Amino acid sequence: MKKKNPYEKFMKTFGDEYILQISIEEASELIKAISKFKRKDIDVSKDENELITKILDGIADMEICLEELKFMFNGFDEVEEIKQIKIEKGAERAEEFLKKVDSQKTLQNLATSQTTAKTKAKKKNVAKEVYDTETLAKKYDKEFGFDESVTNKLAKAYSKKYNQNFNDK
Repeated sequence: MKKKNPYEKFMKTFGDEYILQISIEEASELIKAISKFKRKDIDVSKDENELITKILDGIADMEICLEELKFMFNGFDEVEEIKQIKIEKGAERAEEFLKKVDSQKTLQNLATSQTTAKTKAKKKNVAKEVYDTETLAKKYDKEFGFDESVTNKLAKAYSKKYNQNFNDK
């Protein structure tokens, strides 16, 4: 004897329109429960266990509705086939995403290495400019008879300011 689908009597009693409307309402309730769970950290008055219970209750209601919809549209086998295809595509997308993340990490490491090399080069240029400033100061000391301590102070001040501006960037 063929076992009857448990939803058949329900479907015959209430009809397609009722099942469709209930499915919409149950989906909405599940969405609402998930939304409240997501903001549980903001709304501390909500008990996490109560929120989880509402989500699980919503899942149960939705699974019943989904079974009713599959029965209504005679789509049990088709839904299983479609699910398998989507699961496989999802797994492929996840694998591609992981490869992309790995390549982005590689690019970030490369960019960091390049930035470090540029920073070292800039620091060498700063050191050369500071050296040139000190050399220039000594030249002016001799040429114009400036007090060496004054020009050294100017060179050090320039060096300190230039390095500070460089490090701020």
